[in-house]
Amino acid sequence: MRKLPEIEDLTVELMNVNNLSESRKRLELIALIKDYFGEHDARIVLSIALYFKHPSQFNWLQKVLKKELEE
Repeated sequence: MRKLPEIEDLTVELMNVNNLSESRKRLELIALIKDYFGEHDARIVLSIALYFKHPSQFNWLQKVLKKELEE
């Protein structure tokens, strides 16, 4: 079974915007989420964001997230 993506991979996927200002804001928010929730929980939060941003591309995350949240 697949696992949660690493923070670096999530950051790359979520930073995929053409606006430099928006990229900086997203990077800052990702860093705050990581600091606030810790590494593992930040991976869950960012994976949820990624799933809802691109549900057809990351539909496999639904099962992984469900398993993580049920534990």
